Amino acid sequence: MSSSGWMLRAACVFAVVVATRAPLMPRHLFHFDSVNFALALEDFDPGLHQPQPPGYPLFVLLSRLLHLLVRRPEDVFFLAGALAATVAVLLLYKLGEEIDGRATGVVAALLLLFHPVLWFSGLTNQVRTYLAVVSCAVALAAFRALRPSAPVSDLYWVALTLGVLSGFRPTSLPLLIPLLILVGVRRRAAWQDWVLSGACMVAPVAVWGGATVIASGGAAKYLSLIREYADTQFAATSLLFGAPPDGALQMLESAVVYNFLGSIRWIWVILPLAVWRIWPSWQGLRLFLAAWFLPGFLFSSLVHVADPDQALLTIPALCLVGARLMTSLFQHGRKGYLAAAAAVAVAVGVVLFFHPMRGRARSVSYRVVQTVDREVSSTIAAISRHRQEQGLVILWHDGLVTWRQLSYYFPEKRLIVVEPSGAVWELSGTRRQEVQRAELDYLLPIGTKVAFILPPPGRGIRPSLRRSLGIREEGGVAFADPVPGSRFHLGGVSFVVPQTPTLKPAELIHF
Repeated sequence: MSSSGWMLRAACVFAVVVATRAPLMPRHLFHFDSVNFALALEDFDPGLHQPQPPGYPLFVLLSRLLHLLVRRPEDVFFLAGALAATVAVLLLYKLGEEIDGRATGVVAALLLLFHPVLWFSGLTNQVRTYLAVVSCAVALAAFRALRPSAPVSDLYWVALTLGVLSGFRPTSLPLLIPLLILVGVRRRAAWQDWVLSGACMVAPVAVWGGATVIASGGAAKYLSLIREYADTQFAATSLLFGAPPDGALQMLESAVVYNFLGSIRWIWVILPLAVWRIWPSWQGLRLFLAAWFLPGFLFSSLVHVADPDQALLTIPALCLVGARLMTSLFQHGRKGYLAAAAAVAVAVGVVLFFHPMRGRARSVSYRVVQTVDREVSSTIAAISRHRQEQGLVILWHDGLVTWRQLSYYFPEKRLIVVEPSGAVWELSGTRRQEVQRAELDYLLPIGTKVAFILPPPGRGIRPSLRRSLGIREEGGVAFADPVPGSRFHLGGVSFVVPQTPTLKPAELIHF
């Protein structure tokens, strides 16, 4: 196809992505990670979680370039996600076309375009959409390199593609290396080819990795960040990091649901007769699909998959499998049958996104986006109405709206964070300040107005506390004007407004 034809196709896919995502976009940065990336637009420093480790340097670079054209960070990330979805869909189309013809490419592209997880990622955490981009690009390069007529230099292109694009999602590098190894083994690469391909992969990694390490404050600090981040993320869910069996089983369930939820759209194709007829024709693809899918799936199952869109590294492989099964089943019938089957698959994907099934599948739905967006927007609106009041203090205790979001939208306000463990600390702008409390009391200045940010189940504040503090609720935020001498408890911490202004508030230890 000519370049103009590809540009037209890309424009059509991008238009569909924007049309199906833009009306559903949250009005504010969706969650904790979104704020991290917004802060990185001005100051790239993984050491301050701007963004969180491992840093995602190429996504930050792309976002900064888009930020030159688009002002609001919310719009920057939406545009970045729309571009990623477009590229991933086109790459999967091309891979399906080269494997089994245009029909397979079209169906695979449709299955990915309307996959609930890709849809969800484009609205909530757009950096993870680039998992699908990296996955499809490396798989396409690897398939081309596996063709008998392909020159050995194609091995270098696989390595270069993997090395460059992993800068968007560094964790994808080790999980897609098996594709590179498969190409080298199947092509009987000489040791010189292994060395050159390794150099092609390592060179770009050294560039974006080196920039990330420097921005983080050096190699020692960066490695410490990675260890700390891995322990925090994996300790509750991975047996390899000491997680309890219940946590590991829940993660395994998540990996299965997030990966195979979209397969409901085509799983009916796998009938005994269909498999018996189709399976022999897959002989040349089995190792390719296994090297593409299994490493990422095993990582999700055994190490970490906290959110649905972290499975986007492996979901494109399942979309391709589903497309090839559907086209194989209908290849001897009328084309209208395949078109009808593809239309049904798209419709089921839409239904799964807007009307999810019970259980863990509910977390891959627009209802989650609606709930969080409604909570964040009402909270920000309520606090904004009191923004000009000098004594306003935001007191956060495990609310659905994260303290990171509050610190971003209200950087000038005093924000006190009470963790579930009882630890308490403050934020000044976006920098954390530890608090050294005298005994068990945390002193608040006279004239303080408190905005309580609590989880929805915790809004049933005790009637006695409600009366004593004069608590009133606005948009999901509980406001109070504690009088001198007031005392209240939250998360094991005792807060006191002294009778006289002579007492000093809690001492801040700046870092």
